[in-house]
Amino acid sequence: MSWDLARLWSAVATDQPQRLALIHGDRSLTWGQFDAAAASFAATLREAGVRRGDVVAMCLPNVLEYLVLFAGALRCGASPCGVNYRYLPHELSALLARLRPAVVCHLAGSDAEHLAVAQLPEVRLWHAVRPVTAGSLDPLLESGGDSEPIQSHPDDVLLKCTGGTTGAPVAVRWRVGDVLEQLNRHNPWHRHDLTTPTLVPATVGDRPRLLVASPLMHGSGLNRALGALCAAGTVITLPRSSFDPAQLLDIAAKRRATALAIVGDAHATALADALDAEPHRWRLPALATITSSGAAWTQPVKQRLLTHLPHVRLSESLGATEATGLGFSTATTDAVPATGEFTLGHTARIFTDDGVPAKPGETGSIGVSAPHPAGLHLAGALPDERFVSHDGRRYLMSGDRVLAIDENRFRLLGRPDDCINTGGEKVFAPEVTDALLRHPGVRDAVVLGVPHPRLGSAVTALVQLRPGITVSDVAAHARHELAGFKVPAIVLAVPEIPRTTAGKPDLTAARSAVPAHLRRSV
Repeated sequence: MSWDLARLWSAVATDQPQRLALIHGDRSLTWGQFDAAAASFAATLREAGVRRGDVVAMCLPNVLEYLVLFAGALRCGASPCGVNYRYLPHELSALLARLRPAVVCHLAGSDAEHLAVAQLPEVRLWHAVRPVTAGSLDPLLESGGDSEPIQSHPDDVLLKCTGGTTGAPVAVRWRVGDVLEQLNRHNPWHRHDLTTPTLVPATVGDRPRLLVASPLMHGSGLNRALGALCAAGTVITLPRSSFDPAQLLDIAAKRRATALAIVGDAHATALADALDAEPHRWRLPALATITSSGAAWTQPVKQRLLTHLPHVRLSESLGATEATGLGFSTATTDAVPATGEFTLGHTARIFTDDGVPAKPGETGSIGVSAPHPAGLHLAGALPDERFVSHDGRRYLMSGDRVLAIDENRFRLLGRPDDCINTGGEKVFAPEVTDALLRHPGVRDAVVLGVPHPRLGSAVTALVQLRPGITVSDVAAHARHELAGFKVPAIVLAVPEIPRTTAGKPDLTAARSAVPAHLRRSV
């Protein structure tokens, strides 16, 4: 027997049908209910004419039904794909047109519903998730299961969309068998022997209770949730889509969460602020790990969290939608690595611009020899220029620029898109951002280049300040920390740094926040 995600989860459900699989607010599903509900949705898809490889677009926030519908799509060989439900109608329409889905799962009354037949007539099923009361389930999920056997296969494909921060979102194809192998190989809770037809059940101590604050529609949050399910654990999601640190900590305490998945400083700073304000409110003895990926998580913020949670391990991973396992970093009270400093992943390597392995002290690009995606949805294989060959291995380059510290460690510099050419000097925006965040009065920051008639681009910083701090204080700090050409020519205080739902800076919104007269005055 060849294992895949759907077959593995069904086997877990058979082993522990009464244990909780999903919790969302006051609603929950046992593993038996999760399996039956997924089977019901698979039957619905087949009745709608969905075939192996058809795309099921998941245009949903973190709701109880999300992972049920995801599992149901996998059961019948379809390709689930997370879609940003916060897109404006024209953005959503453009992405769905590129995906060409057979099914769209969406919240009732959302923009996706309004796109229906008129704009996307090829969609065979619009599945609306309707608000329900605590203890209830969508009627579809109570329909009694599926008489057909599971039709999933390791060669089936799931799709992950890039965030679109550097252009239009692109759907990357991942073979389900490869996803399961990677999740299992690096699972911190329980690892199965996938070569045998019978699974050894996870022990009670190995079953995680994972609270996912990051969106399931993005790869970071989804991977954490899938890993917890593969370890026969429980996935907990927040009942509100907006991030509320106090609510998160309340739920973590109530549900005795053992792990928490967040989005870098975008979540961690707010959590640290809440713990600073009420240091004795939350007791979290069960919490062992906080994980993050997909956005910067700075050293000072990690240190603040560890002050309140000295028993917790902070685990940060570096990867991209199409290149996973680039690096990892672990922080404890004993040692907190510098911001952006990682240990090389098991299959990762750094290459100079000449295509040779980088030596300590050299900068270059980072890539992985495995796993590699199956290609891009509809476009086919990834272009050859994304790869570097060395010693008989082919490395898929992520696009990140890094500095090799030694044979095993590197410092993330950013991407070429993060490079600001200002008057002929090259400035990596993440380096400047890190310097600004070292000022204790800067709560959040983003650095970008804005067009300038003389310099080409002006280094510009948007900063969210703590009370009593001025932009002059920040500018003075930057001059102390950075070479003159790296110091932001424009420093603008804003109420909040604009970010995408993945926690990454929204550069388009940030750029539009800089008034034209400031650009001309540099």
